[in-house]
Amino acid sequence: MFNLLSDEQKMFVRREYKKRFLAVIFGGLGAIMFSASLVLIPSLVLVYNQHKLAKDSLEFLERKTEEVGGNATQEISRIKELAKLVNASQEETAFAPVLEKIVSSKNSSVTLTQFTFIHLKNVKEGAPPYDLRISGVAKTRTGLLDFVKKLEQQEDFWEVNLPVSHLAKERDIVFSLALKMNP
Repeated sequence: MFNLLSDEQKMFVRREYKKRFLAVIFGGLGAIMFSASLVLIPSLVLVYNQHKLAKDSLEFLERKTEEVGGNATQEISRIKELAKLVNASQEETAFAPVLEKIVSSKNSSVTLTQFTFIHLKNVKEGAPPYDLRISGVAKTRTGLLDFVKKLEQQEDFWEVNLPVSHLAKERDIVFSLALKMNP
């Protein structure tokens, strides 16, 4: 191949080639950087919003903590006292077997809604420290009477008290029983 260009023209062409080559390279890098910035803008906005939300949540929690401050210590001390009472009562009587016997005595027409153990003070030695109250709804009077008879047959209770006023209705009877536990 024959070269018909002079040395000056060859230098000029090489310089132009290098300028264009660098222009293409820098143009490509610029296009890549521009497209990358377009892709990263939504991420930047998302991170900014999450940061703002976290900051607002922290400020809200700090305000609520300051508002509740005095009440929280009172609640904690009250809960500690209740926990002590529960622990003391668990040492004296196990309620689960008693509740199981009551529930097993129940027939299908009786629905139990509430159990209340009442801690008795100044109890004679050998006497149980608890009375039990049971509330519920009976579909029929005979269903309620059968439930009371089964409870009276249980060895754990020495007295089952059903007020006579609960027997006035024939159906849908809301009742409350008082049980005295055997020692």
